[in-house]
Amino acid sequence: KPNILFIIADDLNDSVEGFGGHPQAITPNIDRLASRGVTFINAACNAPLCAPSRPSMLTGLYPHTTGFFGNPKESIGGKHAWDHDVFKKAKTWVQYFKENGYDVHGAGKIDHNYSEKWSDWSESGKIVYGPKPGWGPFPYKGSNLKPGSTDMNFHLAAPHSSMPDIYHLSFFVPLSDIPRTPPNPKIGFEGYTGWYMHNEPFRYHSESDRDMMPDELLAEYAEEFFEDRVKTKSKKPFFLNIGINRPHAPLVAPKKYFDMFPLDSIQLAPVKEDDLDDCAPFLYKDFIKNRVSMCGGHEKYSKKARKGYMKKWTQAYLACVSFADDMIGRVLNALEKSPYAENTLVIFTSDHGYHMGEKLYNFKNSAWEESARVPFVVAGPGVTPGKKCSTPISLVDIYPTIIDYAGLPEQPHPHLPLDGSSIRPLLKEPTKGAWQGPPVSITSLSSRNLSTWGDNAIIPEAVGKADAQIYSIRSDRFRYIICPDGSSELYDMLNDPYAWHNLSNSPEWQAVKENLHKEAEKMTGARLGEYFEPNSYRTRK
Repeated sequence: KPNILFIIADDLNDSVEGFGGHPQAITPNIDRLASRGVTFINAACNAPLCAPSRPSMLTGLYPHTTGFFGNPKESIGGKHAWDHDVFKKAKTWVQYFKENGYDVHGAGKIDHNYSEKWSDWSESGKIVYGPKPGWGPFPYKGSNLKPGSTDMNFHLAAPHSSMPDIYHLSFFVPLSDIPRTPPNPKIGFEGYTGWYMHNEPFRYHSESDRDMMPDELLAEYAEEFFEDRVKTKSKKPFFLNIGINRPHAPLVAPKKYFDMFPLDSIQLAPVKEDDLDDCAPFLYKDFIKNRVSMCGGHEKYSKKARKGYMKKWTQAYLACVSFADDMIGRVLNALEKSPYAENTLVIFTSDHGYHMGEKLYNFKNSAWEESARVPFVVAGPGVTPGKKCSTPISLVDIYPTIIDYAGLPEQPHPHLPLDGSSIRPLLKEPTKGAWQGPPVSITSLSSRNLSTWGDNAIIPEAVGKADAQIYSIRSDRFRYIICPDGSSELYDMLNDPYAWHNLSNSPEWQAVKENLHKEAEKMTGARLGEYFEPNSYRTRK
C-alpha cells in the first residue's frame, strides 16, 4: 500500500497567477512538487471559509449534504460541525485509515481551529498529535484577557488605531518588528514589550536567536517523523497530515521574507473601480464597507489617504506565502531523503483561496474565483509528472482518491455515500482520464444579511437549508454564481480572468447559464434561486 503525505496551507490564493495568486509570488518548493506531478488548475473548495470547508473535506461530504455552511452560529442549533448528528455518524479519513491498518499522524491546522475532533487523534486516552495549530505570535494585551483574543491590543504598526472595525488578526509586520503594549494605569498594567504565543512569552532577540514559529515547528516535526520512522523500521504504511498555518493572518513572518519583496517594487492586484456595478446585489451589498465577512478592509486600506497600506499588506501576504513555501520545502526534502519517496502519494492544497484586492476585497468567504479556487497538486506513484489538468475538481474528491490508492472499501460512512470521486484516472491521464465526477465543481457560501454586523447578520430561516444559500459553480471555462433571490453572475474565466464582465443578463450566454444552473440543481437536489424575494431577505411564500 502506498504511504500518503497530505499538506494543506491556510488561506492560499491560487487565482490567475498560480500559487500565491500574484505575479511576484515566490514558491519554488510548491513549483518543484508540481513539476513532479499533476496540477489541477480548476480545483475548488466546497465552502470558502475554514469552519465548513475542513469538515467537508475530511468527511468527503458537501455542505449541502450535511447542512453545515458556515461558522457554528450559522448552523442548525449553533453547533460546531462535529456536534451535528450527520457528522457524528461520519468517519473522517483520519479515523477510517487508522481502522484500516494505516499509521496515521498529524500536526498543525488540519481541522478547524478550536473545534477539532480530537477523538480521532486519541490513543489510550491521550491525544497523539504533533505541534498544534497556531497563528501567532501575537502582541500582549496586558490584562486578564488571553493573548490572541478578539479584543486584545493590536500591533501598533498596524492600522487598527484609526480603523477599529478591521478584522482583529489583520496586522502585517515582520517578526523583527517587536510589539510594544503601552501601560494601562486603569488596570495597573505597566506595559509589555515582546511577542506572546500560546499564553507564554515568545522569545525574540534576533532573526537567528529566537523561538520557532508554529510552521517552523511543523517542518521540524516532519523531519523528525521521517528520521524516527527509518530508525524504527516500521512496516505499516503511514498517512502523515501536515497543516501549514500561513499565509493565514496575522501576516507575520521572519524579516528575510519581507526583504524578498521590496516595498517600492510591490505590484497591487488589478482593480476595476466600478467592478461591483454589474454584480448581484445580494452578493456584494455594502461589500466595500467591510460588511460581507466583517473582515475585508480593502476600502479602508486603499482609500482615505492610506494608500500605502495596500502595498504593505500585499508585501506581508507574499512574505508569508514564501515562508509557508519554505516550510513545505523542508517537509518535501525530508520525504525525498527518506526511503519512502518512491511509494508516497503527496497531495498539496489549501482550505480555500483569498482575495488580495480583487473585487475590491481583502479576505476569503466570497463566491468569486479568488476565494473559491484552491491550489491542488498531486505527485507520487502512478502520477504523470509535470502536467496540468483543467477538469473541475474539489476538496471532497480527496477522500475517495486516497481510498482508491490505498485499496480500501469505497464507502466509509454507513449512512451516506461519499460525495466526491477519485481523481486517480486524471492523475494518470490529465487530459483524457476517465473522470467519473460531475462536469463542474460547486462551492457554497452561507447567506447573510449583508447590511448588518455580527450575529444580527445571520438569517434564521436560511440556516442549514440547501436552497437558501449562495452557490458558485465552476466549469473548465465559466464561473456561475446563483444567489437565493434569483440574482446571478456569469463570467468567462478563460477570456475574463478577473471576472470584470458579468454575462448573466446577456442573451447570447443564456444557454450556458441554464446548463450550469441545471448542473447545480442536480448536484444539490434543490431548486436554486427561488428562496428569497428578489433584492430582499424576505422568504418567498
